[in-house]
Formats: sequence, structure tokens, C-alpha cells
Amino acid sequence: MLKELIQDGYGIKEDLNCAEAILYGANQVYHLDLNSDSLKLAAAFGGGMCNVEMFF
Repeated sequence: MLKELIQDGYGIKEDLNCAEAILYGANQVYHLDLNSDSLKLAAAFGGGMCNVEMFF
């Protein structure tokens, strides 16, 4: 169910990044009852995994 929700464009209208879309979608599909502060934590992971060597 989550896969289909994401493939159908869940989060695009709300301008969610990839990590937010997955967590918000999982919260909806699996009834996780995460509060808004918990959901906002996903925002930091939207840029992907950082490789420190890129900056040096």
C-alpha cells in the first residue's frame, strides 16, 4: 500500500522531500500516530547521505 501511495505522487502537492513522503505516507498507511514534531524530523534526511570527502 505504501509503495502505491508514493508511486501515485503522495507528497508532491505538499512539497515533501523523499524522506518526508515516505514517513508521512507510512504514518498514514500503517496508522503509526506520529505527532507533527516526529514527522518534521524526516526533513533533515531529504538531501540523502552526505559524504564528508566531497567537501575536502
